[in-house]
Amino acid sequence: MRYPCSLLILSFLAHACAEDTENVLLVARRAGRIEVIDLDHLANVGSLTFDRSVERVGTSADGRKLYIELSTSDGGCCGPSEVDLETRKISRLDDRWRYLLASNGTSTWIRWNNFQDFDTSLIDRKSAVYLGYERLYPSPEGRWLFGVGNWQESVLDIFDASARRLVRRFPVPGAKPSQIWPVGAWMEDRFLLYVQAGSTGTLWEIGPQTPEMGLGTPVALNPGSCRLGDHELIAAGGRLFLFEIFRSTLDRRRFCDAVPGGAYRIEPSTGAVLHHVAPLLHFWGLILSPDGRVLYGLDVGDPDWQTTARLVKIDAENGSILGERLLDKDVWHLTLARLRKSLVPHETVAFVTAPH
Repeated sequence: MRYPCSLLILSFLAHACAEDTENVLLVARRAGRIEVIDLDHLANVGSLTFDRSVERVGTSADGRKLYIELSTSDGGCCGPSEVDLETRKISRLDDRWRYLLASNGTSTWIRWNNFQDFDTSLIDRKSAVYLGYERLYPSPEGRWLFGVGNWQESVLDIFDASARRLVRRFPVPGAKPSQIWPVGAWMEDRFLLYVQAGSTGTLWEIGPQTPEMGLGTPVALNPGSCRLGDHELIAAGGRLFLFEIFRSTLDRRRFCDAVPGGAYRIEPSTGAVLHHVAPLLHFWGLILSPDGRVLYGLDVGDPDWQTTARLVKIDAENGSILGERLLDKDVWHLTLARLRKSLVPHETVAFVTAPH
């Protein structure tokens, strides 16, 4: 008779924990503002304002802090700062390290230019590891860290985060430094690596114990008359998408005609392109909800941020537009954040940075 009671207690605790946090969109604009937006209607919940330019934004694992890139006091770009949502204080962080890695066995904290899994609270700086990679991909449970390097050669390195050691290195077939970039994503406990070379893509499934990369799975994705530009792979809820990044220095609309946008849903086991979602939209940023059902994207106009952008909500299964709103003309960044409910701003909160 103890089991039903135990299950009831666990169910209650899980429900209490689930109600303690809330998923919101954080949309940062360079003019010095972060809009907090609800997922259902894309309406403003609150906002944070700063006396300097804002670039990217990320959140701590406990949903109590934000980490943002702010311009320096002389107008230069950019350095990391910590925003405490509880005390409403902002503090500048040491930006001499490009990456910091620490692990407690279940989570990984990394400080880097894209602010993924970023938490400085438990970092032991004496045992921190410098990781000079363009892209870092921590596994969901924090045990493994996959790094993609693309400088003198294109490589995939696999780190044991808890032991702080490199366990395996793979040269990436088909990739070329500064020309063809490998991109990756975790899909539950599987790591997927993708390379687009000309009209042919290749997808690999790689685990920490994989002895060699092999030939991979061909993906019949033809980006058009010229090669695919900068792109990203995203995965959640059993769905995998590849999308091209526009309004970047590699935006191929500058020199190509009729460039398709949108996102391609790919079946990892076969490499089949199942659906081309929203081909008329050109994304600067695209996020997949944790259950894989909804895409949130920044649809941009010209490559140089001279027109307004749109925040869009898209059905990931059929590509229909579920909601949209116009954004002012500016440079924007989009993040899906899980914050403590009691700390979600419901008004405009102003922050003033100390001289640095």
